[in-house]
Amino acid sequence: MKRKQIRELKIDLGKELVQGMREVAEGLAGKDFSKVTTRTVKSIAPIPVLKSRQVRAIRQQLAMSQVVFADAVGVSPQLVRAWEQGQRKPSRLACRFLDGIRRDPSYWRRIVHA
Repeated sequence: MKRKQIRELKIDLGKELVQGMREVAEGLAGKDFSKVTTRTVKSIAPIPVLKSRQVRAIRQQLAMSQVVFADAVGVSPQLVRAWEQGQRKPSRLACRFLDGIRRDPSYWRRIVHA
């Protein structure tokens, strides 16, 4: 994947995020959320703990090199390498994001290889 394609991917992802946030804001407009508590939320999936081989498998599902995967995920290639070699563990946020990729790799393949 070339730098221009990666830059365009980031722009497209940014546009999708902004549009999603607008839709959420529109859906929430005028609602009173002062009474939302943890007791009202019952179905948030636990954050998975990903092992090195799982991180590698997720990257391979997308058919990306470590460098391209790192750029797509927003981390350094050294960090991806450390995750895959078991030298470092992905943060909770990274695990949540990587799990989303693992759950729907075809969606991410379409975005990355567009």
